[in-house]
Amino acid sequence: MNDWMLRKITDYWDLQVGAVFAMAQRLEAAGRTPDGRQRARDEIPTAVSRQVEALSDDHVALAAFAMVEDLYKSAASLTYWNEYLAEYLALSAGTFGRCLSERGFTLHYLVDNTFEASETGLSGPTIWFPTFFRSAGFGYVCPQEIARTLMTHDHCDPAAFIALLPRYIDEARNVASEAVRRLHKQGAHYCHLDADWVDTSFAVSMDAREVPGVITVVRNEAPVKGSKSQLTIIPPRPGSR
Repeated sequence: MNDWMLRKITDYWDLQVGAVFAMAQRLEAAGRTPDGRQRARDEIPTAVSRQVEALSDDHVALAAFAMVEDLYKSAASLTYWNEYLAEYLALSAGTFGRCLSERGFTLHYLVDNTFEASETGLSGPTIWFPTFFRSAGFGYVCPQEIARTLMTHDHCDPAAFIALLPRYIDEARNVASEAVRRLHKQGAHYCHLDADWVDTSFAVSMDAREVPGVITVVRNEAPVKGSKSQLTIIPPRPGSR
């Protein structure tokens, strides 16, 4: 019996019940018994894989859409971070991502939500979202995060991040575009977020919308209840598995 087998695949990340946080707490509790954490490490990927095996390609693609939407909304509501959240995301979403790739799909999640140009406003896109999505097995590309990295390389005062951002943002967007191209070559799932969208922000990502196997999700609206995203699914080439 697998104690981590849920009713359906989307239950592993369902925002309405705070699944990511609740399941991470359950993982933490499992670690209090001698073999509990290792059993969870074995059972979560097995359960997710079996859930995916039971789905058609169409339903797998729709599940990917639901998962990434709930992951982003969960990241946007993040109030703490610990090793159990990181591990749960890796075991659940990371496993789903590998299964998705095996089906011949690649997930591109594009977010143009606007964030306040302040340390607090940009802490999500530049500090917490990267950690969250990378733990879940996604590439993460954000020009504002890249700008922060460029400033660090140039030995800038971290306190000057907001003041220096306009000076670095064009270079950061060029670096972001190159990063997306590399992710395309790798066939990697990714989240590409620009906290102050311009016309060229997603040009490279949007060029891939018609590539076989690519699932493109574009989120223009804030991650609140009832908000919507645009979904494009291109089936994989026959025999691409």
